Amino acid sequence: MLTGCTLKMLQLLQQYEHLATHLAQAVELIVNTFGVKGIVSEIMRYAFVLYCVNVSSLVVSFLEAKHSSKHSC
Repeated sequence: MLTGCTLKMLQLLQQYEHLATHLAQAVELIVNTFGVKGIVSEIMRYAFVLYCVNVSSLVVSFLEAKHSSKHSC
């Protein structure tokens, strides 16, 4: 349950950046009301993985563009 919940929150955040404040309030409510403190570390872990994937794809795109520009002359 926790994994699906955090994954869905991050997917929503990727699509709708304006939800950041509301999702943070939802996480706070979950932690304070239900005592599920692990959700914070799980969100951070998923966010870090998504960040790494995004950075990796940018680096690959940059290297491919640089490589193709050398061979186009």
